[in-house]
Amino acid sequence: MKRFWICCLAVVLVLALAACGGGESAGNEGGGDAPATTVDLKALKDSILSQVPITDPLDLQDGYLKDTLGIDDADVKSWSGATSLAGSTGFPDELVLIEAVDKDAAGRVKTALENHIENMKTQAKDYSPEGYALAESCKVLQEGNYLALFLCTGHESMEPLFEGAF
Repeated sequence: MKRFWICCLAVVLVLALAACGGGESAGNEGGGDAPATTVDLKALKDSILSQVPITDPLDLQDGYLKDTLGIDDADVKSWSGATSLAGSTGFPDELVLIEAVDKDAAGRVKTALENHIENMKTQAKDYSPEGYALAESCKVLQEGNYLALFLCTGHESMEPLFEGAF
């Protein structure tokens, strides 16, 4: 029954995003103006996790952006994320979605997320070849002022779901 409701929520989200997204694609990889579409990041996170689950996900708590990623709260308009301590590579799986307040803030957020990937690679290099390979294959995605980091084994399946929201 729970899966039924999750699937229903995912279908409603997809239909809502399709209805909002007419015309030309507004997103841009270079970080220019924000996409014309406004995205509910919590709903997007839930939709992504319903399609590409991670084991025992926990919602990220307040303070995570600043304390773990070094992102200033003033740069963030909204955000959502999840983690799992049951990551298969010896590192927690992470899914982080952020809407920056403007183009400059998006640049700072992107740099912080890229630094996080580099830190994970440095930590994994000597003792977790799988963790290093995973961090090596992950990247920060950007659509206007929206950014995403999927640091988990399902990242290749999650990336198009994020990009499809714009």
